[in-house]
Amino acid sequence: MSSTKNEKKLAFDIDDMLDEINEDQKEALRKEGKEPYLTLEEGETVILIDGTVKPVESVGDFGKRLTWRVTKGGEKYDLTASMSLSKKLLKALKANINPMTIIRVGEAKQTRYSIKGLNKKA
Repeated sequence: MSSTKNEKKLAFDIDDMLDEINEDQKEALRKEGKEPYLTLEEGETVILIDGTVKPVESVGDFGKRLTWRVTKGGEKYDLTASMSLSKKLLKALKANINPMTIIRVGEAKQTRYSIKGLNKKA
């Protein structure tokens, strides 16, 4: 008796196709002088800020932001940060904390960021 699962064989590998699309998108961004965007997940993320690239200011639906060039896990990314987080990033750089561990807690408007080793009064 046959299985009740739908076991149709695809003529292509889904993971290969997704990888190809991701690489195409990364290449298109790089042609524009940009890197893929980094999303900070809840918990801890270790980044290294590229001090040779000045952050770029932009204004969008959520107000003024700075886009930072960072490295995470050996890969280059652009990190778009609120002015509040950008201030913390600047304070961490001033305190010679780079690479740094960013801690994200909460979601949406309740999201809060801190940086390990950065005194709040820094």
